[in-house]
Amino acid sequence: MGLSFRLADMPVSVRASYGIHNDQSNGIDNDRVFFRRYPVEVLGFYHFSDRASLGVGVRRATRPVLRYKNANVALPDGTEVTGFDATYHLQSAPGVVLEGEWRVTPSWGLSLRYVKEHIKVQGVRIDADHVGVNTQWYFR
Repeated sequence: MGLSFRLADMPVSVRASYGIHNDQSNGIDNDRVFFRRYPVEVLGFYHFSDRASLGVGVRRATRPVLRYKNANVALPDGTEVTGFDATYHLQSAPGVVLEGEWRVTPSWGLSLRYVKEHIKVQGVRIDADHVGVNTQWYFR
């Protein structure tokens, strides 16, 4: 969910958004592992045409959580734990977003993006860089 504002008579727009980002794995034995966060983003876009634009901006993943439910986990020493349940509330830091968008129609866009960010799990810094494909629907 967000707002996009195009500056009058200029090939530039600004988009601010808030969403949900969930990565999840479901196993055959009713086990689940998921990494969920709620990103807040602000991006500036340069429009090469009515259809193509390139944007760059900042992102902060709020409320990041890593959760294991009934998971089978292999520990670093090789020990396997079954039925593992744990929830880790993580710390996030501001990240950078680079995004290219193609407007399929004036109201619908597809984008490819790269996000460079990191999180901390119990004080250990972990890279959370990723590539994503998004879709946007613009209400006018």
